[in-house]
Amino acid sequence: MNKGQKDYWWSVGFHMARGAIFQICVILIVASLLGQAYNYVFPHRDDCDAADGTLCGMRVYTDARTNLQYLGNTSGITPRLGADGKQIGATH
Repeated sequence: MNKGQKDYWWSVGFHMARGAIFQICVILIVASLLGQAYNYVFPHRDDCDAADGTLCGMRVYTDARTNLQYLGNTSGITPRLGADGKQIGATH
C-alpha cells in the first residue's frame, strides 16, 4: 500500500470516528432532555407536598461516618426515626 492509500484510509477512519462521537453526543443530549422533560411533567410527590402541587423538597441524608439518617429540606434537618422511635441508621 503506498502513502496515498494509507492517507486515504486514515482519513476515512478519522471521519468515521468523528461521526460516531458526534452521534453519541447527540444521543446523550437527547436522552438528558427527555429525562428532564419527564421529571417536569411527572414530578415525584411526597406526603409533605402541598395540595397545590408545590414540592416541599424533603430529602434523606445519610451521615457517612455514623451511617445515621436525617430528613431535611431548606428549612432544616432532623433525625429520621423508625416506628420504634429510634434513629434509623447503623444499628436499626
